[in-house]
Amino acid sequence: MTSFSHQIEEIKTLLSSTTKSDKSVAYSTLLHLQEQSSCGTDPFLIQSLAGASPSLLYPILTDISSDDEEIAAQALKCLGFVIYHPALLATILGDDANLILDSLTKVIITTRMKSICNLGMWCISVQQFDALYLAANFHSLLRAIVHALDNPIGSLSTTFEAMQAVMKLTTQLNDKMRDTPNIWAPPIYRRLISMDKRARDMAERCLLKIRPTIYPPSLTLSKAIVIDMKGKFLPGMKEMLNHGLKIQAVQAWEWFIRLLGPYGVKNRHLVNEMLKIPEQTFSDADPQVQIASLVAWEGLIDALVRPPISAPETIKAVEHGFQKGRTCEGKSGEGEGFSKSIKLVMTPIVGIMSSKCDASVHSSCLNTWCYLLHKLDYFVNSPPIVKTVLEPILDAVFRVGPDSKSNWLWNSCLDLLDDFILTKSTDVDYDLNNHKNYQLSVKIPTSGRPTSGKCSWKHYPVKWLPWDLNQLDFWLKMICILINQGSMVTVPVEAKGFVFNAALRIFRSVLKGVRIVLKNSSVNYDEVKLCLNKLLGLLKMICEDVNSENSDVNNLHQSSLQFVVAVMEELEPSILGSPLYKVALDLNYIDPLQSVNETKQAEVWIPIAKGLKEYIDEANDVSLLKPDCDNPRSLAVCDFLSYPFAVCSGPQKQLTTVQSTGLQESSIVSFQSQRRLELERVIEVSKSLYVSVNHVSRFVSSISNSFAEDLSLALNGCLDDDTKVLGCGPELNSSNNNQDHDLLLLCGNIVICVLEHILVSGVSSTGSKDTDGGDYKRSSGINNSLGLAARFMTLSRTMIETIPPPDSALISRVFSVLVHFVDCLRLKEDILSFVQIMSSPLLQWLSCAEIPCQDTKHQLQLLWTKTLNCLQKSFPTINLRFLLP
Repeated sequence: MTSFSHQIEEIKTLLSSTTKSDKSVAYSTLLHLQEQSSCGTDPFLIQSLAGASPSLLYPILTDISSDDEEIAAQALKCLGFVIYHPALLATILGDDANLILDSLTKVIITTRMKSICNLGMWCISVQQFDALYLAANFHSLLRAIVHALDNPIGSLSTTFEAMQAVMKLTTQLNDKMRDTPNIWAPPIYRRLISMDKRARDMAERCLLKIRPTIYPPSLTLSKAIVIDMKGKFLPGMKEMLNHGLKIQAVQAWEWFIRLLGPYGVKNRHLVNEMLKIPEQTFSDADPQVQIASLVAWEGLIDALVRPPISAPETIKAVEHGFQKGRTCEGKSGEGEGFSKSIKLVMTPIVGIMSSKCDASVHSSCLNTWCYLLHKLDYFVNSPPIVKTVLEPILDAVFRVGPDSKSNWLWNSCLDLLDDFILTKSTDVDYDLNNHKNYQLSVKIPTSGRPTSGKCSWKHYPVKWLPWDLNQLDFWLKMICILINQGSMVTVPVEAKGFVFNAALRIFRSVLKGVRIVLKNSSVNYDEVKLCLNKLLGLLKMICEDVNSENSDVNNLHQSSLQFVVAVMEELEPSILGSPLYKVALDLNYIDPLQSVNETKQAEVWIPIAKGLKEYIDEANDVSLLKPDCDNPRSLAVCDFLSYPFAVCSGPQKQLTTVQSTGLQESSIVSFQSQRRLELERVIEVSKSLYVSVNHVSRFVSSISNSFAEDLSLALNGCLDDDTKVLGCGPELNSSNNNQDHDLLLLCGNIVICVLEHILVSGVSSTGSKDTDGGDYKRSSGINNSLGLAARFMTLSRTMIETIPPPDSALISRVFSVLVHFVDCLRLKEDILSFVQIMSSPLLQWLSCAEIPCQDTKHQLQLLWTKTLNCLQKSFPTINLRFLLP
């Protein structure tokens, strides 16, 4: 320690010498001691230096102005250590601090030696002075920095040190530096158009560091940029383009357009001239140039789109849009001008998204678009903005692909759209004071930009607001685009499922929001009806696509049904089942869905049937079901009721598929039980609907049993497609056994229902009234109904030997109803029809060797007996000789 103190005293002595050698030794020793003390191994060393610093300061300040470059350089190095190290700097009092700063600025400005100017700026860049001392010497410091930035020596190293000093002062005197960027910033940003790569790079690094200080730009800085732009920058950027420096030119353009600020962009002529630079780079074939152009385009977004002052003002602007003439700042202005600015910004973004570019270009384009959504703040929810900014990009993305290259783009846009829709599903009251962001996002990075478009909007959080029914058309349009894309035959099979699932996902999110909107007491009935009609209109469109020549029907079958199920699951019964809202039911789109999963069909068919029954029961105009050629509603209901028959009697592969997957027997049994329960529900609803329609038809038709006959005719057509029903089919296939049993159960219950209600009507025993004679002489019109019963008898006889056997109780019930039915027949025409239609299936049953169920055997014998008896009771009488061979 004694040696260290002795060295300090020796340094003081040598510094007071006038010879160069003594001073050189002194500074070399002092630098060595400073290096030793900075290691921190011995606290006494730094304390000793701190104690000696005041006495060493004045000789050092004298020597930094020396004409001897070596001595001046050594002195500046030692001074830099003193004003950098906190322990040494603490010994520097107020006047001494001002003296140091004053001496440094004078040396920088007056010296002609590059190394001395460099070291002087280095001292300023490393100093740790209190802001109070710096503020007192700010103007002299600023003068020295500007001098060094554009130093007369032309040294890039000096410029570099000056930029380091600028970055230092922006952290220490941010307010003062923010007030004077027009003085110190131009020498930095002018180098962005330099042909020297080193100058451009150091300028950009400095600007990135000080960006919070110069952006948003002050009015004085914008004015300075405008002057430079007209004089040097535009020609400079064009020259860079001519020399192939396209990326560097557009990077410089980004900084200039940002720093123009609100003041500069008002100069439309200047902005139009500037836009000629990215106009050339956007169309360049090099993906890197296009990506650089998209990154630079965010600078224009910053210049044209400015955040609102307050949320309440923003909400007001969102509600009134441009019609109220409000700019993005919420101040009075020309909304038309803002609209044009947004369209200008969107032009290249839409163009690139709609074109075939590299995936990296699309990724960068998505980043830029999401940045625009973020900058629009709450205005992103405005209908004109949704129309101009959101719709064209989503449209462009969803109408192309998806494929292996664009899946990420699809998913990104799909997630963003879903986030927007789901803001309504949060079911939270929006609080303007809290400025709540309903979008799932992460913090915006303070520097740089996302490197991938996969989650771009999460880097730039978007301030979605809960939406209302006015935006329903937009959501449904996006869903239609997805569905149309998935239904095209040119779309690969593996992509169709992805597209339809995406559409269904968005549709369910919309339904969740709609459900919340419809719960609002302020929504009137007309709005509810309009909303429901739009949703059902979408379902109708999907069903129409099933029949479209340009659609892939097989994929649409299942998907169309899933959309119907989604409506029932997401819209609560209180909405769909409310008697306040009545919507039209179009039955023309039911038939194409026959090949869809049977269980899902029941899930859809049952509530539709219930709604139809309710509508018929409550309808005041019974002529809706009048059966004539100009009013096909009655036949439409017949087609609807025959739909379950078409499913059961048509080709059935579902159970075979289940069995082929290797499922355990318990799983197959569970599946069969579920199907049977669904079928029983279908039967009950079918019978209930039949009763309602049949009741109404009795008041609107002059023909007895008109609806029963129409329905039976339709059912017979379905059953005739199954050869087993006709008695001429091949042997029963055990794999379709369950299907045959389902068909038998459905057919038997409907036969019972139809015949019982014919009996209740009482016309089967009296016939139809002849208007001329007043007597009941015409047939009751029961041929189709009898044909349905005959088909049941044929099917049940065919299945009598299957394992498991058919439901004996059901067969007995049908025979019992037929016994009662034939016993009530009186008219010759009706009896002859019965014998003609029922004789063949009846004889098939009578010829059966073994009938396992005694009750069935008993009812069959009664049926035969009653049939013979009715021939004797006929009016007029029947000549039985025609029955003899």
